Formats: sequence, structure tokens, C-alpha cells
Amino acid sequence: MKISLFLVFLLSSSFLFTQSWNKVISNAEVIAVDSKLNQVWAATDNNGVFYLNKNSGIWRNYTSENGYMVTNSTDCLVIAAGKVFIASTYGIYYCGINGNNWGHYVLPGGYMPNWIRAVADDDTVVWFGTFQGIATYSKNSASFKTYNITKNSDGSTNNITTIHVTPNEVWFGTENGVQVYKKGLNITADSSRFLYNKQNGFDNLSQYISVKAIAVQDTIVWIGLEDYTPASNPNYCKGGLYRFNRNANVWQRFDKSTGLSGNGIHFIRINSDSLIAGLFTYVNGVSFTGNGLLKMNTANLNSQIINYSSHGVGDSNYFDLRTLDNELWLAAGDGLYTTYDTTATSVENNNNLPDNFVLYQNYPNPFNPETIISFHLPANTHVSLKLFDILGNEIAQLVDETIQAGLQNYRLTSHNHQLSAGVYFYQLRAGDLISTKKMILLK
Repeated sequence: MKISLFLVFLLSSSFLFTQSWNKVISNAEVIAVDSKLNQVWAATDNNGVFYLNKNSGIWRNYTSENGYMVTNSTDCLVIAAGKVFIASTYGIYYCGINGNNWGHYVLPGGYMPNWIRAVADDDTVVWFGTFQGIATYSKNSASFKTYNITKNSDGSTNNITTIHVTPNEVWFGTENGVQVYKKGLNITADSSRFLYNKQNGFDNLSQYISVKAIAVQDTIVWIGLEDYTPASNPNYCKGGLYRFNRNANVWQRFDKSTGLSGNGIHFIRINSDSLIAGLFTYVNGVSFTGNGLLKMNTANLNSQIINYSSHGVGDSNYFDLRTLDNELWLAAGDGLYTTYDTTATSVENNNNLPDNFVLYQNYPNPFNPETIISFHLPANTHVSLKLFDILGNEIAQLVDETIQAGLQNYRLTSHNHQLSAGVYFYQLRAGDLISTKKMILLK
């Protein structure tokens, strides 16, 4: 989950079952897309951002390799106030809608506040969610501000994962519930925000209520959770799609036991009485498997699962689905697809993902308490990823399974393995190939 739902989109059956997908970005995990004034922008997990000018038919790729950003990892983006705001793993990038006048805002406080995970457009501000609080961009003063919104002394409620804006409220998804802010009040005051968690709404199936997506439909609120169930902590967050009736204070859960094809929710879109959600299932150790789309009638709760594998889409991880300028855009695990029937004439400054075995340096490094280990596989391969201490003693077997080709990300959390501060080594074995890198844990 992740960007504002303000733009009008049409999720009719004719669109959803379209047979005319065109793949316009390849070799990249596309996770968000937005468009205005014939300018299309797409955010990727590890290949920077892409920009299409429909008039010229030219795609441009902005990356760390060509000097526009210091990281290629982005979480989402939004077009607002004549700019493109990009949520990256190191601060907020912004530029003109046509790709000029780039800027970079680094939040105070070090690395964690600069991992931007959410962005949403509002009337006078743009909202950003980070691992440690929120930030705003004022459209009037063209300036940024940061805020700590820890609720009830629970630091995980200040870890913002998604944002949804309504005319009178802002909903913040966190790593342990949902905070609802009443506009006009002092946002840093506890009284301005109400917290929904396991004590007053969500069930007790999960240890943490890690929120991925939120959509508000009048008095009904839909909330999608992360499916993160590693072997070391299988109850961390068990996913699920929740329907919250605010008037009746009634909560209802939908998951695999009720007919969903996966418990994890990538995104939620609602138009009239139609809900669309991207589904996934966590794979222990390294990644998750896409489970297509959920299409639900919000009036009678009848649902069906849609998968585009028979329509030319090569990956069933669907991170975003939007109708922009009456064209359908699908952000998927293997690229960006659209019903826009004019193919790009060229791609400028495109940096393709590698076609060989690569183990990347973990990011951030040093880290506390979490870091991401990324690697690329040229083919489906049995992979072993191990963690060693500075003396070479094996600490943990992180991955031991066959992994699909492509870019993979493993999230290492220090408390899951009871790691103390110090130097560690992580080693990846894939077939006859071995690669080892050093990481540092600070506490």
C-alpha cells in the first residue's frame, strides 16, 4: 500500500477483463503509477522512477546511476501542486511534472525518518509517512515540516505505512493499528488522533496490526493488512481485509478462509459499490507470491478473483491498479502494463536490471533494527542465505529454498534473531556461486 485515492478511476468489468494489455516497462518491479496532463510517472522497487511524455512517446528513467537520486528504491509517488513527489528509501525527491528542476528533502533524525513509505495529496498540503513519523509539504509556502505522532507511548504507531485522505480526516496506517486525525486540530496532540488497534476493533490473530492499505467509503472503512509470517515469528501479522462500519462499530474480516486467494493486501481502490484489492501471500524467508486481484461488490459482499496471466501479464503481484485519463494502468511485479495503445518510441537513460547473479550491500548499513538484503537471480535457483558473526559462527539460516528469477528482497529484523550490536556477515549461495558481504548492527 500507498498513494492518494483522489483521482477518479473507472473500474468497470470491461476494463478489469480487458484483453489489450501493453507492457510499457520491463525488468522492473513497478509499485505505483500516477498521471496528469499527458505525463505518466511510475515508481519502482529498485530501478528508480520512469516518466512518459505521451506527446513524444519517450520514456525516461531517473536513477542513482544517472545522478538524479542516491537510491533506486522507491515506495510510491504522487503528482500534486505541479510537481511529482517521490517517496524513496532516503528522503523525499520532487521535480516538475515534465522531469525538470529536481530537489531532495532529507528529514532530520538520520536514516529511519528518511525511509518514506507513503504519500497522499490533500487540499493545501502533501502528506508523507515515514518509519518515524510524518512530514508535510505546504503548497502555499513550498516548505516541509515533520511531526512525531506516537500514540499511547507506542513507538510502532509512529511508523507510518500508508495514508488515506478524506475531506475532514486523515487516516494513517501504522505498524500497529490505524490512527485517524481530525483536520484542523494540533496533530501532535494525542487528543487530535484516535487509534484503532486490537483493543478496540481488530481481532487478536496477529501480534502486530501492520497496515498496508486504507480506503474510506462513507461510513464504511476498508483496511488491508500485511501478510508477514516468518518462521521465526509466524504470528507477526497474518494479513486480512477488514470492513469497519463506523456507525454500528462492527468489524468484519475477509481472508483465505472466506474465499480470498491470499491474506496480504497490496492496495485497495473503491469506486461506487466496487472494491478492487491486490492480493499476496508471504513466502517465508525472502519474498511473497502474488495472488491476483479481488473484485468485491461492497453492497452485497459478493466477490471474485481476477488474474491476468492469461491476458499477457507475466506476474500476479499487482501493486497498483488505476484508471488515469480513461486508460487502465497496472503496476505489476514484472513491469508496467496499460490499455494505452501507443507504444513508447524509446527509453532514455534506462538502466536495465542485471542479467547475472548479484548480491547487493544491505540497506541501510549500519542498521537498527531492520535492514534489507537484496539479490538478483538470472534463473530459478535453490538459494541459501546465512548470517554469520565476526568469528565465522553461523547465527541463522535466513533462506533455504528455491527462489524465482529476478530481484528479491529479504527483510532482516535484529530482534527476531536476538542479535546484539556488532559486525556480521551474510552469505548467499546459489548453485555453485557464493557471495559474502559485511553488515553492522548498531544499538
